[in-house]
Amino acid sequence: MADPAEPRLSVLGRQRALLLDMLDSVGAAADAGGVSGALAPYARNGGDPMVGGVGGVGGGGGGGGGGVTGGGAPFWKVLVYDAPARDIIAPLLQVSDLRAHGVTLHLSATAQRQAIPDVPAVYLLAPTPENVALVAADAGAGLYDGLHVHWTSSLSRELLESLADAVARAGVAATAVATVYDLYANFLSLEHNLFSLNLPPSAGAVKAAAAAKAAAARGGTPPPLPPTSETFAALHAAGVTDGAVEAVVSAIVDGLFCVCATLTAVPIIRAPRGGAAEMVASQLDARLREQLRTRNSVLLPDVRGGAPPAGTGAGAMAQPVLVILDRTVDLAVMLHHAWTYQALASDVLGVRLNRVRVAAPDEAGGGASSPTAAAATRTYDLDAARDEFWAANVDAPFPAVADAVAAALTEYQAAVADISRTAGAVGSGGGDDVSLDAVAAQLDATASAGAGIGADKLAAALTRLPALRKRKALIDMHTTIATALLEAIHRRGIDALFTMEEELLAVAGSSGGTAAAAAAEPVRVALDWVRSGGASRASVAGGAATAPRVAATDEDRLRLALIAALCAPDERREGALEEAAGALKAAGVTDTRAFAFVRANKRFTRSVSAAALGPGSSLSIAGSTAAPGHRRTLTSDNNIGLGNSDAAVGTRLLSGSASMASAASALAASTQLEKVVSSAVQLGVQGFHTVAANLNKRLTNAAEKACATSRIVDALMGGGGDGSGGSGGSVDAGGGAPSAAATALINGYGYWDPRSPRGARPAGRQRYQDAIVFVVGGGNYVEYHNVMEHAGRGGNGRRRVVYGATEMVTGDAFLAQLQALGGPPPSAATTAAPSEVR
Repeated sequence: MADPAEPRLSVLGRQRALLLDMLDSVGAAADAGGVSGALAPYARNGGDPMVGGVGGVGGGGGGGGGGVTGGGAPFWKVLVYDAPARDIIAPLLQVSDLRAHGVTLHLSATAQRQAIPDVPAVYLLAPTPENVALVAADAGAGLYDGLHVHWTSSLSRELLESLADAVARAGVAATAVATVYDLYANFLSLEHNLFSLNLPPSAGAVKAAAAAKAAAARGGTPPPLPPTSETFAALHAAGVTDGAVEAVVSAIVDGLFCVCATLTAVPIIRAPRGGAAEMVASQLDARLREQLRTRNSVLLPDVRGGAPPAGTGAGAMAQPVLVILDRTVDLAVMLHHAWTYQALASDVLGVRLNRVRVAAPDEAGGGASSPTAAAATRTYDLDAARDEFWAANVDAPFPAVADAVAAALTEYQAAVADISRTAGAVGSGGGDDVSLDAVAAQLDATASAGAGIGADKLAAALTRLPALRKRKALIDMHTTIATALLEAIHRRGIDALFTMEEELLAVAGSSGGTAAAAAAEPVRVALDWVRSGGASRASVAGGAATAPRVAATDEDRLRLALIAALCAPDERREGALEEAAGALKAAGVTDTRAFAFVRANKRFTRSVSAAALGPGSSLSIAGSTAAPGHRRTLTSDNNIGLGNSDAAVGTRLLSGSASMASAASALAASTQLEKVVSSAVQLGVQGFHTVAANLNKRLTNAAEKACATSRIVDALMGGGGDGSGGSGGSVDAGGGAPSAAATALINGYGYWDPRSPRGARPAGRQRYQDAIVFVVGGGNYVEYHNVMEHAGRGGNGRRRVVYGATEMVTGDAFLAQLQALGGPPPSAATTAAPSEVR
């Protein structure tokens, strides 16, 4: 992944700068005397040739910025936002950032708000009829000294006229609504290279979340994550109407247009033919063409507010390629259990808007809180800009993270002991186990007494205390997170699940002869594990069972069984589906609706090469026969198939695992962890060594670990990355001719260039240094890390790749969508046929 300190193609950097410019523009406009009347200066980012005036962002520019007036005093303002805008702001700005830019109050638009008539207000709202009515009501009530309204996306002409009419009927002064502006920021920037769309939650997700929340309250467990949009289920549900499909596609196009506007980029678009991705690509191309024809197009950097902010790298960006994929290109990666820090935290604990909730440790007896007290949770911000440990280990395998936590703790204790010795708190032979509070108290006493160490040394010691306190807080945070993950790994057998799934993904799509026979073995091992109800780690590794059976959840077994069925050899795939369903039944798993959905839709089980674009692979893009009732407008006949191996963890796991036992012992023995590390943590060490040993036996070249999405992106960028597979891949390392598989892929994908005449397509092989890959139907951190590791490596290190998805989904959440598509739950099952792809 790109270094957070030096972002290049940074969605996070550009969107954050856009929001700060929005806040600063209020003070800049007032200083310039530019707060103008009512709706006359409606600044649509150059969208329509309307009356010009003060732009809410960039019009006054960040030049007056910092939220201060010309005299240097803060220009205070109020920030009002709705729920979608709150989610946009959350990963980008903290309260301290808002205060630094003049925001003295930040309030929900739906909350009861008191009038502050002497202070202007900045609004960030979704362009809905309800919010238009809210703005008109606030203007009529005179709550603030001028309303500077910024819409997260484009406000329609109809709603604009409705707002103007409502303000006129309110009989307020012309300056009541000082600015109306289309910000085009309706997406969520999670990292410099990662974004998701800000889509509304589905009705089913809202209902399920409400039920889960009620159950959590009754059981005393942490509340569930907020509901998501569930785009995959929405697009593939039985009986879905054309109108519903068009609504989902339109929302996706709107979000992607906001990404392009924020990056001031007009990409070349590539997408497979025949699916939802093609619908999105075609409509996005039309919208970009329309915007380019307008005067002062929002896609031009100077219209967005002058030169790009320093460090965002957008000014040096060439025309990128936007690769839009259907989620069906690789279902297995969505079900895969994770092993890297960020992906594991997301899958096990649930990460939303870069925040994670962890059950508070039981201070009395160690380990996680008891079930009755588990509702007490701690929420942590995972911000690479403010957390060096997170930035350094976000994509590291978990054993390496445990080592890093132990090393950070040792380094911290040494620093505290050094200050303590300086302050005279301990003698020259004192130990390192010294409390920072005790050291601070000793320094205060020394300063008060005016004796002891010299003034310079005392000042230096006092200066180090704030940084040490911050470091201690970060160590405590990652200690708590790592402990929760380690306990879940041991309890559910995630290490064994990860190992088996890696073996399955490595042989996915094998066909014929000895290759099929070799591929059948991982399938057999996985289904035996499912059938036995969860074997011990040692038995998975082939040794004697010395540890108890793991308590894998039904969802864990379902995910493994589905991956095993999807990765079975071509000639055994139908039988593997039946065998996997039988194994689940033998294990007592009764709800297997996801298998009905996969079985009913042959598109997911047809013969494909999992090593698409990989060594020795071939790629057929001939259309397959869809099951009865399938809608070709939403099914892709050009799917590549399942990826080989998921994550970029194999090459780094061994270095972090070698000292896992000593790291775990150090963690358990430390004063920071002795209250929260349970016996389950220590039992899990054996599993870490098992994973390391298994991966050591089959470490392969980088191309063989690239997932399907990485290989596709690498091929469409021109090849040469880790996904190229060397001489047998899409292109050779020296930039030779692409393989037959890569050529078929390149020619089979649609091509749209909004800057060129419709239908125009350049001859010859195209190479791109910048790419945005977007998955319709959801993505996850496993795939994100894999794309950054492999597809983003080519071009002699000059490639810049951004990963995006309709939403970031955990394995269990994606499984729930597959289950819902398979029909009603067993308790309410009817004779209705399982859901088919629409």
